[in-house]
Amino acid sequence: MKRKLSLMLALCFAFLIGIISIAIFYCKHTSYGIIREGVSLDEAMQIVDNNDHFFIVTSQHGATGAQFAISYGESNGADVELSKNTPMTTLSNVFFLSLSNSFLIKSTGYCENVENLGKPFHEAYPNVFTIEVESWEIITPIRRDYQYRKFEQRKRFFSPRKYIDQFDVDNEDYKLQ
Repeated sequence: MKRKLSLMLALCFAFLIGIISIAIFYCKHTSYGIIREGVSLDEAMQIVDNNDHFFIVTSQHGATGAQFAISYGESNGADVELSKNTPMTTLSNVFFLSLSNSFLIKSTGYCENVENLGKPFHEAYPNVFTIEVESWEIITPIRRDYQYRKFEQRKRFFSPRKYIDQFDVDNEDYKLQ
């Protein structure tokens, strides 16, 4: 009986060591170089509070409505469109389709249809409040949805939540500028 128990313990220990080894191997061989780090929500809120040319916007995945909504500040919840250097020109649908990501937007100072700021999309359309974007940063946590991928493109089980990495570039989910 003791021999069976010690054999079972040895097998369990060997199995555990095997699982840990596989996990370490997987982590080591699936890590990619950091391309673009995200900014924390606290940092983004501080920047917005101290500068009129910055906005925090969140992507909306509704089929009939604005692409983004302001998610912090006086105009919280207002539908907004972005023009010029938008996140959608650099990021693929992996970041937008079914999961909402937030962005710190630096405006050029030029905004269109300011009179429609705060009006719902259906009331302001087609003259929705629009921000001309000079630059943007993605806010952590960064969410990705690999559900709708081209056949050739790879998926992954675990993705970094604090940065965009070389996998995103290789997989055509992030375009280097």
